[in-house]
Amino acid sequence: MIFFKEIRPKILAHKLQVSVEYNISVNEPIGTSDVLINYFEEAIKGFQSLFKLNSFYYQYYRNHFSELDHLYFIRNADHSQIPLPEITDPEHTDTTPMSDLFAKFIAFEQVNQVIIYRIAALMNNSPVIRAESEFELRWTGDVINAVELAYGIWLTGQVNDGNASLNQIVRWIEANLKISIGIAQRKFTEISRRKRLSITKFIDQMRAAILGKADEHNS
Repeated sequence: MIFFKEIRPKILAHKLQVSVEYNISVNEPIGTSDVLINYFEEAIKGFQSLFKLNSFYYQYYRNHFSELDHLYFIRNADHSQIPLPEITDPEHTDTTPMSDLFAKFIAFEQVNQVIIYRIAALMNNSPVIRAESEFELRWTGDVINAVELAYGIWLTGQVNDGNASLNQIVRWIEANLKISIGIAQRKFTEISRRKRLSITKFIDQMRAAILGKADEHNS
């Protein structure tokens, strides 16, 4: 079971990643930075479509669930109980129903990260340095808080004299803080529907923390 859930998907993902990156590279258009950014953003949308199409299984993969492993990662599992849009041919006994899909998740996440770095480099008109040091920063808070922050920066025009788009700000946050936000507009729906809690919950928390710090400083 461990082989089909963890080992095989990683091996297959490496092969798939190389293939996808090659296809993206050979089809890369010749044009301005904006043309290239649009091209790469469309590629990211393609990855997000796969994740959305298989949202239940993607969350199963991301959250390291195991309750259904006996169906997903055993060769003789009853495939009829797994309503996958894409499912491995049951005649192929060298794999299991979810092993190939997990490989796609791994590969597409890796390629997605590579593309985010490319977009960041194009936006900054310089190569992105991936610092592997003790000073590397990554977002460890809730994704929804990063979305709230991105909207706050965008709506108040804090970057590039207010000329940076929401997507550019989101991609910058993703690239520099090692977080996958995806399509921010969809996640903003969750923010706008807040009722009991403040719509600006995260920003309110920051405000309270800053006021508390200011009180300490002035006391």
